Amino acid sequence: PHLTADLLETAVAMLAAAHDVTPDELFDMRELLEVRATTLAARCRTDTDLEALGRAIDEPGPVERLAHFERHRRFHDAVMVAAGSPLLQMMTAPIYRVIEARFARPLEAPDELDRVDDDHRRILGLIAGGSAEEAGEAMHAHLRWARRVYGAG
Repeated sequence: PHLTADLLETAVAMLAAAHDVTPDELFDMRELLEVRATTLAARCRTDTDLEALGRAIDEPGPVERLAHFERHRRFHDAVMVAAGSPLLQMMTAPIYRVIEARFARPLEAPDELDRVDDDHRRILGLIAGGSAEEAGEAMHAHLRWARRVYGAG
């Protein structure tokens, strides 16, 4: 699985470097994969999954751009795990890494950082409550907002 994920990441990175894949297209893929994964997570999650999601939100860390991005990525990774599909995890990981390496900008404004945390807490609450459709809708809204913040849409 790691080799396949590495190959996917290389392919996506090469396309992005050649400007054949835009940030907007990467966010399209995130929406396609993550919204569905979030609905699955609300149906399939375990207590261990909920603990991992909570840790990703509440984990203290340095106030640095990459630290925030990494913490936010860990939340999205935990959603993929909670969805119970290794294939989803394998497909989304390269997209995150390419966005981080090529397109991510600092979330410096406190209201932006608060918005991400609030969105993640809301999504976690809906997953924990088993509200699959609402959780998917919340993830969709979160990704649409992130698309605008990162200048991808």
